[in-house]
Amino acid sequence: MLQVAQSRHFGIFEVNIQARELRKHGTRVRLSGHAFEILALLLERPGDIVTREQLRTRLWHADTFVDFEHGLNTAIKKLRTTLGDSPESPRYIETLPRVGYRFIAPVSAPEVEPPKIEAALNRPFPSKMSSLPVLTDKRESSLWFHPLHNKALAVSMAAIAVLGAVYFLRPTVPPPRVVRIRQVTRLGTVEAHQNLATDGPRVYFRDRTKGVRSLKYVSSEGGEANLLPNSSSDFDINGISPDAVKLLVSSVAIKGDNPVWALPAVGGVPSRLGNIMSIDAEWSPDGRQLAYMTAEDKVYLASAEGSDARELAEVPGTPYCPRWSPDNRLIRFVVIPSDNGPSELWEAVADRNRPAHPLLPRWGKREPAWGGSWSVDGKYYFFSSSVQGVKCIWALREKTDWWHKVTWIPVQLTSGPISYSLPRTSRDGKTLFVIGEEHRAQLLHYNRKSGKFDPFGGGISADHVSFSRDSQWMAYVTYPDGTLWRSKLDGTERLQLSFSPLRAYTPRWSPDGKWLAFGGSKDLGQTMKLYRVSANGVNPPQQLLPTESGEWYPDWSPSGNQIVFGRAMRPEAPVAQDVHILDLPTGKVSDIRGSHGLFEPQWSPDGRYITAVSADHDRLMLFDFRNQQWKSLGVEDAHYPYWSSQGDYIYYFEMPDSFSSEQEWNANRLRLSGRKVEKLCSLHGLNLTGVYGWWSGPALDGSPLALSDASRRDIYAIDVELP
Repeated sequence: MLQVAQSRHFGIFEVNIQARELRKHGTRVRLSGHAFEILALLLERPGDIVTREQLRTRLWHADTFVDFEHGLNTAIKKLRTTLGDSPESPRYIETLPRVGYRFIAPVSAPEVEPPKIEAALNRPFPSKMSSLPVLTDKRESSLWFHPLHNKALAVSMAAIAVLGAVYFLRPTVPPPRVVRIRQVTRLGTVEAHQNLATDGPRVYFRDRTKGVRSLKYVSSEGGEANLLPNSSSDFDINGISPDAVKLLVSSVAIKGDNPVWALPAVGGVPSRLGNIMSIDAEWSPDGRQLAYMTAEDKVYLASAEGSDARELAEVPGTPYCPRWSPDNRLIRFVVIPSDNGPSELWEAVADRNRPAHPLLPRWGKREPAWGGSWSVDGKYYFFSSSVQGVKCIWALREKTDWWHKVTWIPVQLTSGPISYSLPRTSRDGKTLFVIGEEHRAQLLHYNRKSGKFDPFGGGISADHVSFSRDSQWMAYVTYPDGTLWRSKLDGTERLQLSFSPLRAYTPRWSPDGKWLAFGGSKDLGQTMKLYRVSANGVNPPQQLLPTESGEWYPDWSPSGNQIVFGRAMRPEAPVAQDVHILDLPTGKVSDIRGSHGLFEPQWSPDGRYITAVSADHDRLMLFDFRNQQWKSLGVEDAHYPYWSSQGDYIYYFEMPDSFSSEQEWNANRLRLSGRKVEKLCSLHGLNLTGVYGWWSGPALDGSPLALSDASRRDIYAIDVELP
């Protein structure tokens, strides 16, 4: 075998272990001593745990007397600083407390040899030796060592050496390049979560203006958007047929699986595709098959007309966005895990009974990945994933030619400030059509006299607003960055209480107004933890529980000595589904009997009750400390329950399990005595938003507050150069 260079690639870095060199974007970066040796050891075993004891043995000999812990921690810190890595949100090196470290980013090595060269080196020389006559006479055998034969051998070996050198020194395929980004629509009301489709001259999409949904199309070059004739407002676009004659659409009247239809691209009467019920679907490039997903975590294949369905794969979550490879062989899709972790890209083979698998299992990013689209020639796969809260477009190389190196790590194409997501490749393969979003929101307050919503607090972009017991202060989470602030009701004396990368959720004031408890995570999709911060900003946010399980939805007892919160069922699951109480003086945590499957707990002002919501939001529950029992309050579709200051009402946001444009979302309150529900107002047409989803809650006087989406979303075209 040829001896290969001791070189490794990861992200934007290249390491030559033999030469002890680290390069970033081809430029040498200074890294030496123990920091380099640790990196080399981790790269020898990517994905595996390297224990602290193994590092001690490798780096410090038995007869060396040093402060090992200090030396190792210093070297790791130096290595992370050089790589631009973080122990809280690692891209390259993951810390396993008290155990060791693991290199989590994909690692590639330019050591693949061309099969022809390898075969030539591994077989006997000459290749037809076995067919030659056996030479017994020394004189005859010496013919083999004739100068002509020696010359031929030398020439052959030289040719192999040249080929090997050419192969290993072959140039690297340059990354794809964004040539231009241009705005296609100027509506500002394009819906965020949808599939785009294009027939070449037009782009089809879904719009939502003043709460009214509609299907529209626009020229690929930009211009005025037009309504698609005779199309239902309750249709979602899934894709378009290979001949660009029919749009693949699905009904959205019910959350979950819905009928699938073929709709003429020029508008007209849709035709149902068999008895298929799906949440997302797409026709194959050859027009013969249909891949579709169900809410039961399964992927199916059927004929293009919707018949002969068969199960292709079952995955650990809800699948969306099926995308066929141009050769009809692979199907890639997004999986939202059942534990509500960050969404991931998965892959399945269409014509084999092989299990589906994650596409990028060792990619260092932990933010959600979404959407996808292949280049026309199948050389690239494009998808979207966030970087510090900004959605970006990424390209993954799929194919290469024989005489070029290639990096199999996703390449970032966009970097903000506009968020770009859900790419669709144009028919000529030169452009990506994406949804571009400039995030903004406005806090609104319901005016009972006018029956309309007016800006509150100057229309600040504030999520999860909470008011102090003395009615002097408010705390809120800014949208979209998720930082915690407090201010006077008129917006004065603003003070930031949390900082990136920590994202805050559901802050609650202590009864004395000195503290705020909140749920917080280092990024979207990561485990939520319980924090406390002083309202004057003197003390930074303090994590209250050291366990690895998730906690959120805190609220204070009337005494201020206890906090009720929801705890996750598993460390990796951020959705709270058990209710617990933390005693602050002792640090002891106790559970509330019978609370399994409940979350969003809230303590009544008199301390007698705790409310909570079932995980499916089908039941609003009440716990009575006197008899230690839970009972249902007879309310369904309840989100974000809040107690009134006197404890006589429970306010909540009613969001039915339906996406129909005819179904209203309401702000309600329940009178505790008599169990009577009163509708305060409709939230229809507000386009609610929030850092972690839609939010609505009560103001000090009990009138509804709502965070309305004021973001501008349009379709953009990203012209790309694909080597």
